[in-house]
Amino acid sequence: MPKQTVLVTGATGFTGAHAIKKLKQDYHVIGVSRRANPNMLTVDLGDQVAVNEMMAKTTPDMILHLAGQNHVQQSWKEPVSTFETNVLATLYLLEAARKNVPNCRIVVVGSALQAEKAYPHPYSFSKSLQANLAKAWGDLYGMQIILAVPCNLVGPGPSTGVCSAIARQLINEKNRDKEIQLSNAFATRDYLDVRDAVRAYQMLLEYGEVGIAYEIGSGYYRTLEEVIAEFQKLTPYTIHATFLERKKEQASLNSSIKMNKLGWNPTISFEKSLRDMMEFAQKS
Repeated sequence: MPKQTVLVTGATGFTGAHAIKKLKQDYHVIGVSRRANPNMLTVDLGDQVAVNEMMAKTTPDMILHLAGQNHVQQSWKEPVSTFETNVLATLYLLEAARKNVPNCRIVVVGSALQAEKAYPHPYSFSKSLQANLAKAWGDLYGMQIILAVPCNLVGPGPSTGVCSAIARQLINEKNRDKEIQLSNAFATRDYLDVRDAVRAYQMLLEYGEVGIAYEIGSGYYRTLEEVIAEFQKLTPYTIHATFLERKKEQASLNSSIKMNKLGWNPTISFEKSLRDMMEFAQKS
């Protein structure tokens, strides 16, 4: 029996690279990226005609939609392009799937920063609209759309997150003794290894219930101060970290109960995630 085809958008990104590697073990995988890559399709998801042509040509059985603009600060500077990338591109993808592969199973990856009422920044608003769009298209057209809502992802790879930034500085001899300036010492986050997240996405492609939003997290809070302490255990050099403020900030903790019922649990420790990030930074 031929393998099913999975289309992965954002395939050259931090999560996309891990998803391609994992999914290739079980499926025929087609990666899609705006960046030219000889092993993938080069398609701008903001081009509706190109997206429709891609879908008609590839006719995937499943889609993992990872592409998007995920930088909060960039969303303040470029709100229009953020909405074009996170909302319009998702609309074009879902429409192309509806017209060409209406029975395709689709996992749209949202964000822990999406909200229902209060939007602290344009990024949050864009991801909230993306989630509402995915649910609406599933309801209105009977499409097999599932929403994944991951927490902060860490691990080896070209991430732009705060943990990766710290890892890069620690392995750089010239910058090692410089102060690392962070926002709030008591800002709490749930950190999950990207490889555990990719396992969850695969389970959702295979077994996720259509129309349901699945939160994905480690189930454990860490403050930025605690993150620095964990990094300190992995290096003989003293980390010089300064915080702009020390204000209690309680983030909402992702509940992975629905994922647990599918048989998923995180397997990679935070320490291993940080260690692998430092090894990646050393090699790159």
